[in-house]
Amino acid sequence: DLTVLALPLGMLASRALCRPFAAFLNFDITSFAVPFWVYALAFAVGIVMPLLAAAWPIWKGSAISVREALAAWGVSQSAFGTGIFDRAMTTIGGNLRPLLLSIRNSFRRRTRLVLTILTLAVSGLFFMSALNIRSSMSNTLDRSFALRKYDLQVFLGDMYPSEQIERAIRKTPGVVRAEGWFTSGVSIPGKDAREGDDSLDTLSFPLIALPENSKAIDLEIVEGRNLRPGDVDALVINTTLAEESQIRTGNTITLRFKGGLTSWHVVGIAREPFLPPTAYIPQAFIDQRYPAMRTTICLTLEKRDAASMHAVNSALDNNLEQEGIRAAGSRSKADFRYGRDQHLLMIYVFLVVISGIIAAVGGLGLATTMSLNVMERRREMGVLRAIGASPSVVMGIIVAEGVVIGVMSWILAALVAWPLSRVAGNFLTFLIFRSRLDSVFHLRGLWIWLAFSVLSAGAASLLPARSAAKLTVREALAYE
Repeated sequence: DLTVLALPLGMLASRALCRPFAAFLNFDITSFAVPFWVYALAFAVGIVMPLLAAAWPIWKGSAISVREALAAWGVSQSAFGTGIFDRAMTTIGGNLRPLLLSIRNSFRRRTRLVLTILTLAVSGLFFMSALNIRSSMSNTLDRSFALRKYDLQVFLGDMYPSEQIERAIRKTPGVVRAEGWFTSGVSIPGKDAREGDDSLDTLSFPLIALPENSKAIDLEIVEGRNLRPGDVDALVINTTLAEESQIRTGNTITLRFKGGLTSWHVVGIAREPFLPPTAYIPQAFIDQRYPAMRTTICLTLEKRDAASMHAVNSALDNNLEQEGIRAAGSRSKADFRYGRDQHLLMIYVFLVVISGIIAAVGGLGLATTMSLNVMERRREMGVLRAIGASPSVVMGIIVAEGVVIGVMSWILAALVAWPLSRVAGNFLTFLIFRSRLDSVFHLRGLWIWLAFSVLSAGAASLLPARSAAKLTVREALAYE
């Protein structure tokens, strides 16, 4: 019955989630049709999992004798105080006695306790991992884009003489520094490749020619070395290209450049997380073939707000046009950074949604656990009331018991969150973007989930606690 109810709700929720994810990835969903095997798997899980969950309790319950079943009171039959943990709790006294009773009650049904803690801990694990991964992604992007010293890139429609470009820049107010690059598409030729025939080429990517001691970009070399003055056929590739092509430092490779085949010596690998495959060469190579020709302008501006950038961009376009240069487009570093961040946001949103779903399941599980605990200990509640405990004290003991379970789940999640988020974050980003993270731990998420654990555990325990507090002494002691 629950499976039949869950299927339409799951379909509606998945559609609501898919639409923003599609917007993040810039594509339209044309069909929400679900394959038949998904329905079959959902029914199989909905039927098989409850049977598996009930198998152990049923087997254990059917194995006891009639005498044991008739003598069972519904709580643990083992004596309290025999274990190390039990003996440690007996040393607590004074006003902490109610808390001691709550902790003791929590550990009576240890299998039930472990299952409840694990469910709550998994939700906290997803939540804290989501915040850790999000913070690590932002940290990685911040560090990567800090190495790009320009504020605005202008892409030209063709290659143009650097002298004309510089004249247009000098007439443009608001520009602090400008640097011209030569950018061209290249590809790795396939086996038996020939001049002018790119039908067998395997991988295409941009090739950027940098001037000596570039002021616009600082490559973070993780293997080998950077480009040096005097280099001509040296090549630095980024980590994404290295992963996709399996090219390593010291290799000599052939690239198809402007229709011809050229040979390059790979001298270094630069770390550029979340960026497409890219290679860098010295501008000296371009100057030999296309003297003083440039295709891209990198600008450092006096003001970095959107209005100022737009004003500089418009003025530069006019000045370039006066020089006979056509600008094909432009992109600010801030916009480029924002676009990358939005593509990574879906991972964070997905993890937070999953944590919310599991937290809801864990909260219901905790409420069920507390209800069963109260039901099993109704006589104990009657004894407490009989020796003078007020309804508020009984209610406080039940709520404190739930809070103890919530705090224990938080401790477990906090211990596992850091290593797991680091491994999961690197796995996801490498799988999607061929990049790894500069991992950081989001301390705020730790305290947020602690507060959530305490409040949700208290709320889940409130109804069972009220039920226990309403019992009269006669009703509690007469319970069978």
